[in-house]
Amino acid sequence: MFCLVATKGAISYIHTDCHGVGMVVEVICGRKLWYIFHHWGSSPQDSRIDEYMGDWDPGFIPSPDKWDAEVVLLEPGSAFYMRPDTHHAVITLENSIIKGHHFYATATLTKSVAGWVHTCMLEYRIVNILHLELHELLLCMSCYFYMIMKGNEGSNDLEIPGISKDGLLDIIALQNFCIFSSALLHCLQENTEASKPAISMAITAYLSLIQQLAARYRLIFLAGDDKASAKGDNAQQLSICAQAMDIGDFTESSAAHFARSLIYYSCMAIKLREAVGENPATLFGLDDFEMDIKSSLHTFLHMELTEEFFNAYKKEKIKCLHVCPLFLVRKKEEIFNPATYTDWKLIHNNETTEETIHCIKKGNADGFKDFSEVDSMSELGSELMDISDIEKKLSEDSDNNSASEYGP
Repeated sequence: MFCLVATKGAISYIHTDCHGVGMVVEVICGRKLWYIFHHWGSSPQDSRIDEYMGDWDPGFIPSPDKWDAEVVLLEPGSAFYMRPDTHHAVITLENSIIKGHHFYATATLTKSVAGWVHTCMLEYRIVNILHLELHELLLCMSCYFYMIMKGNEGSNDLEIPGISKDGLLDIIALQNFCIFSSALLHCLQENTEASKPAISMAITAYLSLIQQLAARYRLIFLAGDDKASAKGDNAQQLSICAQAMDIGDFTESSAAHFARSLIYYSCMAIKLREAVGENPATLFGLDDFEMDIKSSLHTFLHMELTEEFFNAYKKEKIKCLHVCPLFLVRKKEEIFNPATYTDWKLIHNNETTEETIHCIKKGNADGFKDFSEVDSMSELGSELMDISDIEKKLSEDSDNNSASEYGP
């Protein structure tokens, strides 16, 4: 919880909150104008690495042609909830006092992870304070999800990601953060030795959860001619157009993509910070960062980034941190259920399925071929903990602490 006191006329220029936190503020007295800014063509889940490049400068947007703005008047009794990684500015109309909270929400984890990355790459260029203790909270969320979801994926708990496209993408985003969190913390000149056991615990919990999900579910991608699908029956279209993908393969592809996006982003970030005259002593080393990223990928997933795979990312017009294709999550025995095609049409949103598959399929022109030498998620890195040790540790802790301490 925090409180802010401001006098009439005080201005907080355009910025974002650190580490991808969401925020709620309540006005005790006074009035404020709260501005939020959206980049044209972006969605709430976007994770573009140029979010703070180009037409954005600290405190203002010099070229507003591609931005929309909304403003909310906050008065005594008002409560305003703001999504993670949101550009905002505040003008105080009257002497005021507000109280607020920062939080992480299951439904916005992909955006929270993007906010963490932006904070690590650009630091005080985009935020006004750092809260490194939030790192441990995300690690706890990973273990918490595993303990609740193991063998009970159908849980109706709203704090737990559902077994759906959005739910799976949120889980993967969180765990990509966990896998590379040591490298990201090094960007902030933070010593991660004390965090290594917790990081290993979180990653082991994630890989065990993915193994369980992969044993029961498949990802379904549909491709085909929409006009033809209107003429044929669903079963026929499914037999021709359905393509299933193993969840383990998809998570590996996502981790590799996240790794290459971090390396590319780091080069952009250092170049920008050098251009504005930042003290070289405050900058992280690019070679060390790239080495940390590749080491984490190899240690935890036994994967290697190829030069071809990395160079393919440079050619992408829009570069994002997360892979977010369109797919359905189905139990293995329900893959060819006629309702699958109907459900697919609901999420299609006029995007071409062929392009979606092209983004994540191993062996395509984007360079996924040969980026991993591992075909199974059963091989865990030598630094990972045994999952039974995690369950024992969490059980012991739950005996000594309230269960809510492990909640998000």
